[in-house]
Amino acid sequence: MARLIKVLGAASEDSIAFLICLLVVDFGFVLTFYLTYGSYVEDFSTLTMSFYSSYRLTLPTRIFGRKSMETVAGCDQYAQS
Repeated sequence: MARLIKVLGAASEDSIAFLICLLVVDFGFVLTFYLTYGSYVEDFSTLTMSFYSSYRLTLPTRIFGRKSMETVAGCDQYAQS
């Protein structure tokens, strides 16, 4: 157990730096989705909903709201079948 604590202590600086970089990149995607699809898709209408929806995009089940990304992309005829 002491070895594990020592390893985690040594890796903490790199882990924090990685977490900060990951949050900056993720916020960039969230802001891009919000600015691009905010007025068209309800899931990206606010910055908070955009963050939540971009998180849900990483999950295996991609369930969206009423107006999905397929509708915005013009593929609604394929989404209905």
